[in-house]
Amino acid sequence: MFRRAVLFCMKPGDYSHFREQLEIGTMPSTDYFYCNAGFFVVYRPNPGLSNHFSSLLINYLLQMPNALIIDDETDIWILLSNILRKHNLRTYYVNNLEAATKRLKQEVPSIIFLDNHLPDGFGLDFIQFIKRHYPATKIVMITGYDLQSDRNRALSEGADLFISKPFSSDIINDTIKKLL
Repeated sequence: MFRRAVLFCMKPGDYSHFREQLEIGTMPSTDYFYCNAGFFVVYRPNPGLSNHFSSLLINYLLQMPNALIIDDETDIWILLSNILRKHNLRTYYVNNLEAATKRLKQEVPSIIFLDNHLPDGFGLDFIQFIKRHYPATKIVMITGYDLQSDRNRALSEGADLFISKPFSSDIINDTIKKLL
C-alpha cells in the first residue's frame, strides 16, 4: 500500500529541479511524485520519507525567495499573491503591523509589500523597523494615498519602490524584476 505525503512545491507543474536532485539515487524508482496546484505529492511504498529526501526538500524550500504582504485589503493580498507565485515566490499575508512583527520573527522575507494605512498604524512608520532589523529585505510601499510627501519619506527611510493603488500586474512584474 502506498502512503501519500503532501509537501509544498516551487510552482504547479514544475518538478524538474526536484527530479534532477532525486535521480542522484536518493529515491527508489517505486516512488511516484508530481507537482500540482502548488503541492509536491510523493507516493512511497514504505512507511515514511527518507531522511535524505526530506533534507533535500527542506533545503530546496528554504532557498526559495519569499514575500510578505502587509495589507488590510484581502483583494490586494490575493492579487499580489497570484502575481508573485508566478515568479516562484512563496507568499505570506498579514493585515496589521503587530502581525507583521510576529511574522518577521518566524522568517525573514526577501521582499515586503507594505501598505501605508493599516488598522494599527502607518506603514511609513514601520519602514525604519524593517531596515534596522532586516536590512537585506526589499520594501515596496503600496498605497491608495499617493502623496508626494509620503513618497519622499518612504524612499528616504529605506523603501526601495513606491507604488500607487490601483496597480497592474505589469507594474508588479517589473518591480520583481528590478528588486530580485
